[in-house]
Amino acid sequence: MFSQFGPVVKNILLLNIALFILTWVLELKGIDLGRSLGLYNLGSPYFKPYQLISHMFMHGSIMHIFFNMYAVIIFGPVLERIWGAKRFFIFYFACGIAAGLFSLGIDYFEYVNLKSQMSSTQLNQIYNNVLNTTDINTLTYQGDIELKVLLNYLIPMVGASGAVFGILAAFAWLFPNTELQLIFPPIPVKAKWLIGIYALIEIYLGFSGKQTGVAHWAHIGGAIMGTIFIFVWKQNKNKFY
Repeated sequence: MFSQFGPVVKNILLLNIALFILTWVLELKGIDLGRSLGLYNLGSPYFKPYQLISHMFMHGSIMHIFFNMYAVIIFGPVLERIWGAKRFFIFYFACGIAAGLFSLGIDYFEYVNLKSQMSSTQLNQIYNNVLNTTDINTLTYQGDIELKVLLNYLIPMVGASGAVFGILAAFAWLFPNTELQLIFPPIPVKAKWLIGIYALIEIYLGFSGKQTGVAHWAHIGGAIMGTIFIFVWKQNKNKFY
């Protein structure tokens, strides 16, 4: 099956898997690659511009990388075949970068609101704690607001989910009536309904904040960029290059 994939899908899989293995090996030696290549919020002193790309190839667990790469395997080859390798390459990275920027924008807005609810003394104490620690478990905080500020500083976003949601959105627009077989319950569902409902759930979770630890707004940002590409390319089929 691997030999049937296009060059972009192949390299996405190989690079993600290679970096996941490297991350695991380095962790055994006390080096956290995810903290260097993950995407930190704009309010964090650890933010670097290159993280907008590098975070797309980092994953926090086996299940995290499995589901992202599974989606790339299922939907990516179709898009690469109909668009060609160059367009799919541009599409994938544009969706991933847009997802990171969208998430950064939302998180920074929330971060500014959090800071406005705290005194300068509290903020200085948090800043000093963050800048002088190497282990988040050693930090202390007094309330939810302080904890959120600490997390905005210390926890980077990782994963290809933003780019993957761009792929899902594009597939749903191009092949809306393709039936996808669910595992549970084992019933077929058209792509437009399955992916559309999935996107609505992500929007709800993003606004509600009920599922922490997941970059819901990055997912939405990737889906929005994927949708934009679909409509631009439909109107300018021969003018993209």
